[in-house]
Amino acid sequence: MSSAQETPSTDLPHYILCAEGSDTRQLVNDLPVEPLTDIFAIAVDRCFPGEAERLLYALYRVCVHWRDVLNNCPLLYRSFQVTHIALMKWHLKRSGTLPIDVHVKQCQSNAVDDPRESIISPLRDHLHRVRTLLYMVHNGS
Repeated sequence: MSSAQETPSTDLPHYILCAEGSDTRQLVNDLPVEPLTDIFAIAVDRCFPGEAERLLYALYRVCVHWRDVLNNCPLLYRSFQVTHIALMKWHLKRSGTLPIDVHVKQCQSNAVDDPRESIISPLRDHLHRVRTLLYMVHNGS
């Protein structure tokens, strides 16, 4: 092999050149916000309901730069499955003013308290943004 073939071209953006021993964390931090946002949006859109929350949580923990990108991209929080009230409130806040798609799965039980009230109550101030509300009740057996 000639030496020209062994050396990567320096015409490529520096975040593409990942030489052995390089600080990949710095390379990730150098990625522009727009491509990261696009990548995150594609990944979230391809998730099944309920999986997006786990993906967002995992991405949130990668680095401060990714956390900042995630915190400033309401598009990523517009569709969510209600698993916990606190998580639902987090999505409502992060989604800003965008239309939202809410998925609720509930096990039918003989509980005295109606769980629908605890779910609907935080949504009241956001009803004008609800594009779809899927409420599924299934028998726990």
